[in-house]
Amino acid sequence: MSTIIKFEEFLGLASFFCYNIGIKLWGPNDGFWLNFWLCLTSINLFLTVFAECIYIIMTIRSDFIVAIMTLSYVSFIVVAYVKWYYLYNYQTERNAFFQRLDALFPHTKSEQESIKLSEYFRLNKLATRGYTITFMVVIWIYNLYTISQRLIYTQLLHVHIERVLPYQAMYPWDWRDNWTYYVIYVTQGFAGFHATCAQIAYDLLLCILSIQLIMHYDHISRSLEGYQTKFAEVHGIDINNGLPPLTCAAVELRAVKEDIKLISNIVSYHNELLSLSMSLNKLFGMPLFVNFFTSSAIICFLSFQMSVTREVDLLMKLAVFLFFSVMQVYLICHFGQLLSDASTNVASAAYFQDWSYADVRFQKMTILVAQRAQEAAALKATNFITISLDTMTVIMQISYKFFTVLRTMYAD
Repeated sequence: MSTIIKFEEFLGLASFFCYNIGIKLWGPNDGFWLNFWLCLTSINLFLTVFAECIYIIMTIRSDFIVAIMTLSYVSFIVVAYVKWYYLYNYQTERNAFFQRLDALFPHTKSEQESIKLSEYFRLNKLATRGYTITFMVVIWIYNLYTISQRLIYTQLLHVHIERVLPYQAMYPWDWRDNWTYYVIYVTQGFAGFHATCAQIAYDLLLCILSIQLIMHYDHISRSLEGYQTKFAEVHGIDINNGLPPLTCAAVELRAVKEDIKLISNIVSYHNELLSLSMSLNKLFGMPLFVNFFTSSAIICFLSFQMSVTREVDLLMKLAVFLFFSVMQVYLICHFGQLLSDASTNVASAAYFQDWSYADVRFQKMTILVAQRAQEAAALKATNFITISLDTMTVIMQISYKFFTVLRTMYAD
């Protein structure tokens, strides 16, 4: 690792998307223009989702399929608003969390090499960039699809088609044949983009902080399992050979002190990580619960739409949205599983550590670490859902049940 990596570098993309919705990720949300942008973007998003809700109410009986499609957009925006709310209103708690995590972060080159920071930084870049690119492709496909379709038909094929908005909504005037069409189109495009920014910022932040905790748990595991006690080293040689009894006792006491110092630091380090894991769940618990609940609905709505649609271009559009929705759930569940595994691996490392040849005080403290690590420090969507790869299976099952209900309603 040639250069020293800073903690802020992990937060790069999440911080960028927070700025796009008028929120400073780390530090006070001061500045007139930042707050002005926050108000402007949130009001525009509210007006857009309100118009979509009116459309659903007015067309649910006459055009059930399109209403269901619009409902998936509304569900997406609801999750974005919840995440937006928590990003803005929990700044104090988030800043305190960052400060505690930064205090644990390795700042020197030797510390970063010891903790293998470069590996986790590569994982961070892979996850955040891959997720961002996928999300951006989805939102701009939806934002530009209708206007691109109209340009192709009118300019290339010379076939007249009526103007259509990227997201179905109802407004109290006829916007199809005047300049307000372009204004509404742009505002809907910005609304979709800013809802996406809120989603990306929150999801990336969750993954970034999970990677940080995983890195520290793995470091504890390696430190414990690879450590040979000084007490064992001392008794591995014949310290009584030619040495006075008092000198032998002093050598043994010094070895015990070094062992106790190391295990005490590990206990303190592990306690802080467990506390940070609990704080992480307080910051992300409720938004995750809403996210999983609405993701089940979105996957259901999109699957239903695909099952009754015969237009190839619309099918591809729906497939892209469905792929992203599944990917979003998988990403969160994947890092939840990694965090759970990393925290419980500490117990295994403590067990396999060669503690049988250590001082009794070292043994007791090692047992304490193992006992605390047996309960996984998992991500939790409130107290109802512990996030792991099994959670994804549950969500897909719930989505399928909703899907069968919708199909039955549509058939009747």
